[in-house]
Amino acid sequence: MGLRAPGRLVDAVKCVVARTRTAQLHEIPTFHTKLSQYCHRCGNYTRKPLSQRFHCCPHCGLGSDGLIQRDLYSAWLASVLDPIRFIFPSRGQLGIHWQSMEACLSAALEATQEHASAQGFLRRFGIPGVRACRPAVLSARHKSR
Repeated sequence: MGLRAPGRLVDAVKCVVARTRTAQLHEIPTFHTKLSQYCHRCGNYTRKPLSQRFHCCPHCGLGSDGLIQRDLYSAWLASVLDPIRFIFPSRGQLGIHWQSMEACLSAALEATQEHASAQGFLRRFGIPGVRACRPAVLSARHKSR
C-alpha cells in the first residue's frame, strides 16, 4: 500500500515540478469540481458508484454508446477546467472542445482494447470480458525459477 499511496504520488509530482521550475502544478479540489459526476453536455452532476467505469448521463444520454471511459473523461474535463477559479468554460465552448476530443478518447480506448498485453489494465478500466495477464518480463522470470 505504501508504494501505491496517492499522497506519495502527489508528493513525487510536486518534487518534479519544483526541480524543473518550468511547469506549474495546479491541484484540483475534487470535492468542488466532481469531475467524474459532471456532464459537459447538459451541465448536470450525477452521482455514480465507483464500479461504474463508463460515463453515461441519465439526463441527456451522453455516453449511452458506452465509449466514454470515466477516468479518461474526467482527465479531459480537468484539462479544460480553469486552473485558478476551478470553473468550466461555457457549455458551447465545451462542445467545441469535445468534438475534437471524443474521437481521440474513442481511439485511445479502442487501441487499448486491441493490445493483448494490457488485459489487466483493461479490467481496471472497467472493460468486461478480459482476464488479467502477467507481463512478459514477469512471466519469463517466473518460468526461469
